[in-house]
Amino acid sequence: MTVRAMIVDDSEADQLLYRRAIENALTEGVEITSVSTIQHSLRLLDEQSFDLVLLDHGLPDGSGLDALKKMKERNLLSARAVIFSTGQGNESIAKQAIKLGAKDYLIKDEFDPAQFAHAVAAAFSQVEAERKLAQAEQELRSFSYMVAHDVKAPLRKIAVYSKMLAYRISEKLDAKELERLHTLERIAEDGVELVERLLEYTQAGEQIHAKKSVDLYRVVTQVAEYFSDIVQERGGSIVVGALPVVCGDAVRLRQLFQNLIGNGVKFCEQPPRIEVRMVPDTTDVCIEVRDNGIGVAKEHHEEIFQPLKRAHAGMHYEGAGLGLSICERIVKQHGGSICLRGGDPQGSVFVVTLPAHPR
Repeated sequence: MTVRAMIVDDSEADQLLYRRAIENALTEGVEITSVSTIQHSLRLLDEQSFDLVLLDHGLPDGSGLDALKKMKERNLLSARAVIFSTGQGNESIAKQAIKLGAKDYLIKDEFDPAQFAHAVAAAFSQVEAERKLAQAEQELRSFSYMVAHDVKAPLRKIAVYSKMLAYRISEKLDAKELERLHTLERIAEDGVELVERLLEYTQAGEQIHAKKSVDLYRVVTQVAEYFSDIVQERGGSIVVGALPVVCGDAVRLRQLFQNLIGNGVKFCEQPPRIEVRMVPDTTDVCIEVRDNGIGVAKEHHEEIFQPLKRAHAGMHYEGAGLGLSICERIVKQHGGSICLRGGDPQGSVFVVTLPAHPR
């Protein structure tokens, strides 16, 4: 098996040093390509397959961290062992490089061939482990879709047949027997909803492979239009303030705000008043979704983000208890966080924090 490696460094001397180190570290055949700029490396990574990338921090057209960010945005780090190098040791830069997707970090001034060989072997092992994990997750997702289909089909039939039966023989049943049929229908419909929400929860945890610029104002106004009829019928309103453009997945971000605004509409005993606005933050994008609903007691603020946890269990509100856990998954997939402020009966204020730059 031939290993394809790329050296991204603008120093010819360092390129030669790394070339020899790679050849000595790998016992099998190796094909090495050397480039000196970020743009050249991105173009080759788009066009060709590389197993190992040795990335220098100081490059003519930007830093190695800039290169890692661009590689991550384009999904070019998947199944590749990236080793980051810099002239001097810097723990902050090392942490950022690892967080962005590098498998290891080397210092040029302390370069040791044996240590480099160990780093390459460890990086390849990590890539292989990630590949196996991704394959297992894909198999699990495929299995969950199959199971969901197999479970929903009979539940839907139960609901349909219960409704048909109640319609055809309602005159022959007493009130208690008819109510049991309606209860059976509701149970089946709740089961279908639960399965669908569990699937949404699974999908919300999937990795976002291609993040793009998303106009949050456009996304949230579309969600507001979706709820406009029911909100206006109840004499309420949804106000959307100025919102920024972020890097992410538009479909999942729409689902995030649809769940949050939908909760504000559903859990409200008065004309719903919902406001979505951006609040000042020094480093990140911070957005508040404020409503005048029944609120959530402070002791439940953290547990409501857990799957199947309902702050208002036993009340007349419908739902599977997965909406907020889906929201949390979506936000985490975007490198952000979500929390709840305010306690009942003042309504709820959900605070969504997203990175100003992709992570």
